[in-house]
Amino acid sequence: MENNKYCTKCGTKIEEGSMYCYNCGSSLKENTQQNTPQDNNQITNNDKEGDKLGLISLVLYFAGSGILSVLVSMFPPETRNYFSSLIGICPLASIIVMIIGRIKYPKNKLLKIAMWTIIICTLLGIIAFIVIIVLLYLACSSMIPEGGC
Repeated sequence: MENNKYCTKCGTKIEEGSMYCYNCGSSLKENTQQNTPQDNNQITNNDKEGDKLGLISLVLYFAGSGILSVLVSMFPPETRNYFSSLIGICPLASIIVMIIGRIKYPKNKLLKIAMWTIIICTLLGIIAFIVIIVLLYLACSSMIPEGGC
């Protein structure tokens, strides 16, 4: 038998036997209602909003810096330096959008995918950076055997 109760404060589906809404923290003793078509509509809208945030997060993370680089390259040379520092903000903005989305829509699948994609890609980037530093050190020390780099 499926539990059709939803929190009246935020619309999150309630786990059977829960005392508090895991999404907004409100007490569920008198704060639940049976599922209605209007609630289903709200849940669908929440999924769409969560999907939008997940998509924005992924686009910012993977394409934002490239798009911003192209736009900055179109600026006059004397103003490029002012705007080129904004390019590194895209991955950070992506992470912020993803965190806000995960807090607001914790069960949204696209936001979960965005979160794990960003985490894995960031870890792979860190690992690649460490490997490159180690390889450069080894290459440098092999070229200058006495004293190293």
